[in-house]
Amino acid sequence: MIARVPEGQPVVCLSAALARVGNNRQILTDIATFFLEDTPNLLDEIRSGIDEQDSELAARRAHTMKGLAANFDALPCVAAAQDVEHQCLNQNWNAARDGYGHLVAEVERVLAALKAELSL
Repeated sequence: MIARVPEGQPVVCLSAALARVGNNRQILTDIATFFLEDTPNLLDEIRSGIDEQDSELAARRAHTMKGLAANFDALPCVAAAQDVEHQCLNQNWNAARDGYGHLVAEVERVLAALKAELSL
């Protein structure tokens, strides 16, 4: 059950993210840097949770990823993380593995967009 995002949805919407932080570009850059630094570990923990069928670990880390991506209005990534979270909570491990692959692809798109748009 992958949450559907409208076709053509931008990878991130930094104007909305910037408005949320009072148009303070430094705060947005700090949040983006945190995302860049923490994402590899979060993805590893999600994968480990899925591999070990630890629904609490995998779902909690997917939930964290969802929140981090939401900071940038990265709706396709948010939807992918929500799907993984849902599949893990329901212990649908094959669907969780499939969703994890989609999540990794969406995270990579967000990382590329943040690096390009914020010169990180």
